[in-house]
Amino acid sequence: MKHDLEIKYDIVVLRPMNEEDSERYRVLRNKSKQFFFNNKDISKEDNKSWFKSYLNRKDEYMFSIYTNENRFIGGLGLYDFIQYDTGEYGCEFGRIVVSPKYRRGGYGITSVKAVIMLGKEKLKIAMIEYCKNFVKEEEKELTKEVFISPKIEQRM
Repeated sequence: MKHDLEIKYDIVVLRPMNEEDSERYRVLRNKSKQFFFNNKDISKEDNKSWFKSYLNRKDEYMFSIYTNENRFIGGLGLYDFIQYDTGEYGCEFGRIVVSPKYRRGGYGITSVKAVIMLGKEKLKIAMIEYCKNFVKEEEKELTKEVFISPKIEQRM
């Protein structure tokens, strides 16, 4: 989806993913394909086609991850939006890739915190879920404790 949402949080800046960043993201994703459900390489042509269709979707937000020094280091997204019977909205986050050079430096978890904050504050998302297969136990607990709306939590 074409959007203008951006957030600066601690050591990262999340910006709307543009076509140039989507190509950088593709390269990083192909190098980290073992972490994705679809672990096949994505071609330049397939990526261009995906990005064109992504811009027309209304239910998906892709973000480029930048350092405070304005270096592209990865990407992540919010997608699969749903409306609960409480009237509140939820979605999933994922598709996160961080350049190997920046892994283990706090950029991944900081990006997750940033996108959750953005989702709650700017999109008014009540619950943001994640792919449980790839999240460490301490991150699962953090997400569960901090980012579930009280209305939804009562129903769990």
